[in-house]
Amino acid sequence: MINKKTTIIVLLIALVIGVTIVVTNSSRDCLELKTGIVRVRVYHNNEFLVGHVLGLIQVNERSLSNPMRPAEKSPLITIDSFPFYQSVSEITKPSIDPGVKYATSSFNGYLAAKGMHFPSGAEFYKIPFGNRIIQVIERTASLSDDRKKEAQEILSSIRISEGSEDVEKGEARVVECGWF
Repeated sequence: MINKKTTIIVLLIALVIGVTIVVTNSSRDCLELKTGIVRVRVYHNNEFLVGHVLGLIQVNERSLSNPMRPAEKSPLITIDSFPFYQSVSEITKPSIDPGVKYATSSFNGYLAAKGMHFPSGAEFYKIPFGNRIIQVIERTASLSDDRKKEAQEILSSIRISEGSEDVEKGEARVVECGWF
């Protein structure tokens, strides 16, 4: 596996001997949520303010007055997890409990349960995978069409896979993705 130090050395050698190296997706960064045996990658550009806190990833509009601060309180997109597994049929089972009601759906090709919160318009996706439930919350209804398209690119980039190590039960962490 190529690490950052090796990559820097290779780039410096290439610079010295005059080799041109083209790096694809150089304008896109990546964060990875690690939870249980599940890995969730999200690729993003710098149009939105993307960060992580306490085992979840958040995408916010940038403030016009200070681009390093979020524009509004609620994130446009939140990606987090539940430290257990439930099937879509269990999540969508009818309930008399108040709250979001879920129906069978899909998210980026993954079987999911989808719910909507009224009146906020937030869409909730619960995606059972590995030994966890991944939750994606989308709050993009208030965006202009162009900004919705940019947010949709981020949503479309979300990839879920199994990792080789099991993160402690109940814990989740977010790291920057490797360079390659």
